[in-house]
Amino acid sequence: MKIEEEKTCINCNYFFPYFVKGPTEEGICLNDPVFEPYIDELLENQNYKICLDLVKSKKFNGNDNTCEKFEMAEIFEEDIVSFNNEDEKISMEAVSKILKNKSIDEYRIKLMNEDKNLQIEALNGLSILTIYKNKEAIKLMNEYFKSIPPPESLEEVHHKMNVLTIISKGEINREIIKTLVTDLKYTKSNNTTRQWISEILKELSSNKNTEIVKQSLQKLPLGQFSYKLRKKIENIIYGVDYEIY
Repeated sequence: MKIEEEKTCINCNYFFPYFVKGPTEEGICLNDPVFEPYIDELLENQNYKICLDLVKSKKFNGNDNTCEKFEMAEIFEEDIVSFNNEDEKISMEAVSKILKNKSIDEYRIKLMNEDKNLQIEALNGLSILTIYKNKEAIKLMNEYFKSIPPPESLEEVHHKMNVLTIISKGEINREIIKTLVTDLKYTKSNNTTRQWISEILKELSSNKNTEIVKQSLQKLPLGQFSYKLRKKIENIIYGVDYEIY
């Protein structure tokens, strides 16, 4: 059952505890732009050392502050326990629950911006949330990837490869697989798009969801592809060792 909490920073989705020497009410705000380069390491590896001096200078008591960007964390009664020897485990469980339920509105807004750098920034943030099984983050990343048309220019190829690299930090799910196969079907094979086609084949070949990959590829009109490319696709379908296109 969800419980009522005060609107202080310690109860905010953006609050990250300064858990270095044990339990504390101090932490930092992950909505502070200065921490943007370090968010992956902080959230995924709990690596405070990468920006320890910055953390020390920015940390504050989470019970004393709040701001207009406050976003209530999803905290439940079963998470409220007294500190004991399991404090670090409890802290990580709380962070995981917060990230699993974190709002994705800020990322959706950035993805709508024409600036590709902002889009990549948003995707990096979403990729962290997908690791924690944030369903809305997974859905938004699927939608965004699907919305990018098959690339034609070198710039478009590089952008789509960058996006796939970010997505690959988590699970390449069924929807992403289907989008990759669709791109394989509609991307015109030439020197400009060669890298992207090779990346698609490489990703499909190494994907653990082999049955989904095979079923999706079997629906392709293989006759439209060159002999060499058709053989690469057939090799993936029939489990033959993959070679770079």
